[in-house]
Amino acid sequence: MISGFSVNSIKVSHLQFADDTLVFLDAKEEEAENLVLILQSFEAITGLSVNLSKSVVISIGADHKVDAIADILSCRIEKFPLKYLGIPIGAAARSTTIWDVIIESFLKKLAPWKRRFFNKAGRVVLIKATLSSLPIYFMSIFPMPVSVEKKLDQIMRNFFWGSSIDARKIN
Repeated sequence: MISGFSVNSIKVSHLQFADDTLVFLDAKEEEAENLVLILQSFEAITGLSVNLSKSVVISIGADHKVDAIADILSCRIEKFPLKYLGIPIGAAARSTTIWDVIIESFLKKLAPWKRRFFNKAGRVVLIKATLSSLPIYFMSIFPMPVSVEKKLDQIMRNFFWGSSIDARKIN
């Protein structure tokens, strides 16, 4: 009832992760109507209801049919790039702007920490345990640009040695 797509002769119509389901359709109203029938059958069999107001339709290519499919499914329309599980999907892999989230989280983590309350060993533990692990999830998907690595290193160095915008310290 749903065509999906093929990868090395393996047909993929849907993917599931935790409580999310991604369904792949051709840009045809017939397939959207079939999906509605499948979801109604699911609701009838399990007693669970599908909240279509939380669902979205995302087009890969055929933009002219998206409105009709979204109307059939009673979903809203989103465009790339979008965030899924904190990762920007559809963004340019070499772009430095996708790393702004990590840089902001570095600075957000450092804001409540007062450098003067920690000795050098405590600052090293904080940097290694929390800051250095923040970009690992992103690095599993995207290669880190050198400029981003330098910026993150600079933030960690400044925290360790006590540099700030107002007062620069020698590393």
